[in-house]
This record gives sequence, structure tokens and C-alpha cells, in this order.
Amino acid sequence: MNFEQARITMVETQLRPSSVINPAVLHAVRSLPRERFVPPAQRSFAYSDFDLALQADRFLLAPRTLTRLIQALEIRPNERVLEIAGATGYGSALMASLSGAVTLLEPSAELSFMARAALDSCGFGAVKIVSTDCRMGWAEGAPYDAMVLQGGTQFVPDAWLDQLSEGGRLAVIVREGVAGSARLYSKSRGACGYRTLFDAQPMIVPGLQRAPAFVF
Repeated sequence: MNFEQARITMVETQLRPSSVINPAVLHAVRSLPRERFVPPAQRSFAYSDFDLALQADRFLLAPRTLTRLIQALEIRPNERVLEIAGATGYGSALMASLSGAVTLLEPSAELSFMARAALDSCGFGAVKIVSTDCRMGWAEGAPYDAMVLQGGTQFVPDAWLDQLSEGGRLAVIVREGVAGSARLYSKSRGACGYRTLFDAQPMIVPGLQRAPAFVF
């Protein structure tokens, strides 16, 4: 399979038609071999337009979904970035092309191992990988100028918003029943608000489901 041609086709048929037009984001996508971030048996699907399963309950977001989230963050050089549930590190690699300091939070030891190998092979050895509960974020590296969740959630933990810098942004897909929408949170004067970006319904990351409501 010609992966380089597949990358170009993905940009022209998936990303640009979905309004991914930021030159820096497009350059990062065209330069990054996504096939290195998926299991060998699935590399022929690396540039397909769907969420790619990695484990029974984990996946990589479809390229157009992830790049729209990253574009919305408007990441600038030297900003501090956190990717939550970053899986094999594809999103972290893209954002490391845009910024100076990226931390990948990934609770799965298997996926963290895959991420380290893929990131190193692509020249992103400086990306820091940490393993902890996704809901807690990573306070040790805070505050962050930009944060993104690789997947869906039913709620936005306070810890994520607390770890944003003044002017910081969080891109996240919130699922409510079968529906879901991407949101861009921003912090100003210590308070956070959000605007809706687009509809999306990825699987919910384990641990980010709401606790069942008590019923009498």
C-alpha cells in the first residue's frame, strides 16, 4: 500500500471538505505517517474515515474528527499541551509539530508502550507519557494552554478545567445519550465557558461515563 498517497488522499477528500484548512495542521498531517500509530494488522485502514479500534474499548478518533478538534485549539509555538487518553500518540505527535511541550496521558500500559515506540520512530521523543486516571488530568505539568480528549466523555471533570491556564482551551466531545457534540472550552478570568463546534458520536473513554443515577 502506498501510505504517502493515502495521506494525501485523506487530506484532500476528508480534511479539506470538513473545513480543516489551517496550514500548520495540514502540514503536520501530511508529514506524519499515521500507519506507525496503529497495530500492524490494521495499517491498511490507517487513513480510513472512521474511528479505528485498538483494543476492545479503545480507539483512535477518525482523522477528520481529531484534526478538527486540534485546529479549534489554535495551538501556538511554546504552548503547553495535554492529550488525555492519547492512546498510541497520533494526536500528541500532530500537536508536537505545532507546539513545544506535549504530555500524553494514557492509562493503558499496552497503549503507552505503543505510543512511546511510535513517537520515538517519528522524532517526537520529547513527548512525555504519563499513566494515571483520565479524570484527574495531570496536575504535575499544569497549567496547560491547550488540552484535547481522544474520544468521548459524558462529563467534563473539574480537574481538566482547573488545569487550564488563563486563556487556555480544552477541545472535547461530550456524549449525551446517542447524541454528541464537540465543545471548545476556554478560560477567562478564572471562569470557563464553551461553544459547540460540530456533532460527533465517538465511543466513551473508559472511566468517563456518568455514575448511574439512584432510582427509588
